[in-house]
Amino acid sequence: MLKKLLIANRGEIACRIIRSAKKLGIRSVAVCSDEDRMALHVQLADEFVCLGGASALENYLDMEAILNAALQSGADSVHPGYGFLAENAAFAKLLNDAGLVFVGPSSDVIQSMGSKIESKKLVEQAGVPVVPGYNGANQEASILEDEAGKIGYPIIIKASAGGGGRGMRLVNSASEFKAQLDSAKLEARQAFSDDTVLLEKYLAKARHIEVQILADSYGNIVHLFERDCSMQRRHQKVLEEAPAPNISNEFRQHICQAAIDISRSVNYEGAGTVEFICDKSSFYFMEMNTRLQVEHPISEAITGIDLVDWQLRIAAGEKLDIAQADIKISGHALEARLYAENPKKNFMPSAGTLITLSIPAEVRVDTGVASGSEVSRYYDPMIAKIIAHADSRESALEKMLGAIEKTRVAGVEHNLVFLKNLLNHTAMHEGNYDTGFIEREIAELIPPTATYDLLLGMVWKLLALTQPLPWGGKTGFRINMNNSQHFNISADSKIFDVVVTRNVEQPDSFGIKIDSVYFEVREARWQGTSVSGYFNNKKVRGDIAESGGKVIVMRSGGSQTMRIYDPLKQINRNVT
Repeated sequence: MLKKLLIANRGEIACRIIRSAKKLGIRSVAVCSDEDRMALHVQLADEFVCLGGASALENYLDMEAILNAALQSGADSVHPGYGFLAENAAFAKLLNDAGLVFVGPSSDVIQSMGSKIESKKLVEQAGVPVVPGYNGANQEASILEDEAGKIGYPIIIKASAGGGGRGMRLVNSASEFKAQLDSAKLEARQAFSDDTVLLEKYLAKARHIEVQILADSYGNIVHLFERDCSMQRRHQKVLEEAPAPNISNEFRQHICQAAIDISRSVNYEGAGTVEFICDKSSFYFMEMNTRLQVEHPISEAITGIDLVDWQLRIAAGEKLDIAQADIKISGHALEARLYAENPKKNFMPSAGTLITLSIPAEVRVDTGVASGSEVSRYYDPMIAKIIAHADSRESALEKMLGAIEKTRVAGVEHNLVFLKNLLNHTAMHEGNYDTGFIEREIAELIPPTATYDLLLGMVWKLLALTQPLPWGGKTGFRINMNNSQHFNISADSKIFDVVVTRNVEQPDSFGIKIDSVYFEVREARWQGTSVSGYFNNKKVRGDIAESGGKVIVMRSGGSQTMRIYDPLKQINRNVT
């Protein structure tokens, strides 16, 4: 078995690998940037090496720095996680040449399968269908445009060395081709230092189904069935499930066997994923990811097999002791990716301190942060992966929705309500969706500004301003008369005009008018971080956090950040 493992990554996947290493008695070494010195993966590891800098190019993408960290720490092996250097053949070779074990396939396999062009050629030789397209060496713009015309629009331009949707563009007509080609090549150069592209026929209403495989160095290969990853936004996965809904057992057997055949044809070793694009009755090879996938937990959930554990065992030279016949599907699993991003502002990443992060214990949570952690602007803004497993698909959906309802996040913008809307959609419950679903339904999925959140924020502010009631605070109190007070609320880049009418005889009752909509508020309560009240006879409750003059209301899985301006305080500030 391996003795000491350096994890060349950060965040939730580094934490995940460290936990599996500990179970196997393997000491762990974390690497970090200056930004990540206090990060959770650094705290969990047995020791750490700070690589310095902030941007990934200065640390997590610096091959020589990571090699030196491994050698200096006495590590005998390196796990790349996913992203960063995980599919970099030169990195794997560098480690092997230095006498270190790279937890993954050989550099030759990474090189072959990492090129979308080369991998398609190998897969065709293995007898597995590929998407019709062009993957030639001639990259002249005029040649590519001619080939696109032969394929027939719409087409997809893909970076050959790419992944994660980078260097990928959908082209609907010949008039768009040149601009989209230039854009794809520029992004590919910046992301992968390689602007080689291929062209593929775009399959409308297609599904993205992938198969998880495990292979040892003795020729034994098994699959852990398939995952449906069709819920995507701009080619980035949002929600995944296993097994795939609404496919036949015959289809499942064929696609899983194709993944085995492809893996065997390249002498694959370790954990890997073969991705396919599918229509109603057919599937076509898309690419192979020669690493652990973000969504691997759902395959673990339905099979009971720890993929990271087996990655480490295989890297240490162990033989698979599980046969294909022993691996069964148990129930259904879903994974939702909780991101620090603002769906209302085109999913712009959000950085800052996590004031609150609370996810219920009934689901599995893979995360690299906690309350008080920093979400850095330099790295991927994932907060956590939420994994729900149950006996049936409907039960798994219900479990996931329940967990999202109870989750509380404050300090950064996030996509929880977007995920909830996605999970509640009829198409999701029917299992009837494709890779273009989110883009088509985006207007329905983006959460509007929640009036009840604004009301809860106002009630909290009013109660905070008037302790003890009714004489405390600058409330405009007048004997034997109700009084009105004017506020402005800033939320989602909008200003809301608020007029509050107080009831002198009932200090827990108000009239609140937001713009032109009036609410009778009664039994307003504030206890700890919780605030509640009846708004036009509807009971509403939320949790409150406050930071830097901002009020954050957390309710039903979502949160609303707002600023509440009290004109009386503003007048006093101007006078003084």
